[in-house]
Amino acid sequence: MRQLTIEELYDKIGRPITEVLTRKDGRATSPNVPTEVVWPAQFEVNTIDVSRTHHLPAMLSDFGESFEPSVTTRDYAHTRPTLIPPESFFSEAGSSTISFSSEIWTLACTIIEIMGGGAPFDTWADVDAIISEHVMVLGKLPDRWWNKWSARNQYFNDDATIYLPEDRMLYDNIEKRYEYCVVKPRSRHGEDVLDDKERRAFIEMLSTMLVLDPTRRATIHEIAECEWMQMSSGWSIGNHDDVFSHCHKPRG
Repeated sequence: MRQLTIEELYDKIGRPITEVLTRKDGRATSPNVPTEVVWPAQFEVNTIDVSRTHHLPAMLSDFGESFEPSVTTRDYAHTRPTLIPPESFFSEAGSSTISFSSEIWTLACTIIEIMGGGAPFDTWADVDAIISEHVMVLGKLPDRWWNKWSARNQYFNDDATIYLPEDRMLYDNIEKRYEYCVVKPRSRHGEDVLDDKERRAFIEMLSTMLVLDPTRRATIHEIAECEWMQMSSGWSIGNHDDVFSHCHKPRG
């Protein structure tokens, strides 16, 4: 990419797609706000084409911003809604809801996206639809959130055992989401899928990360020691043996 001229780059991926930035209330934007936004370019590389010489080392970096929870109180996340954990939707102003455990949830969703073709709760609908997917896959919300969720009766009966809308397919556990988000996209593009042993280890790791109650999610130390992370030094997919071997270190 560094060897391409601007025009050659546009020939390869198309010219930038821009949108004029406007306020919802129709008022003029502030001087410090850009007049337009540019959509991300699609410059895809298939896993099978990744080479150590040209593409590695690959690493997961930040999700937008950093702060120290013991110093900064944060009850919201700037990550896109399909990647943030449920506590962000039920936080109260002034609470310290967003912390290290919240990043564990987002990390799990991001790993699934990298491995497959989408996040496990990737819906274009509103926040209530995202929450309903959390419940479909992981079960009833903790009571403190379930009782607070005003739209719950649009999706579930009182104990969350019956999904009320009849016009959607129900992927009701992590294994089924794995098949939908990872196996199907990889198979569709002719890429390898995890063997049975690695698949089991991968799903077990996700099961400790995608936990509704943030106090029960795995820590980054536990994730680094889990079977799948230890197996990553000998990946069966493309044999990219260092892709996930350098795990995030906890801040502080």
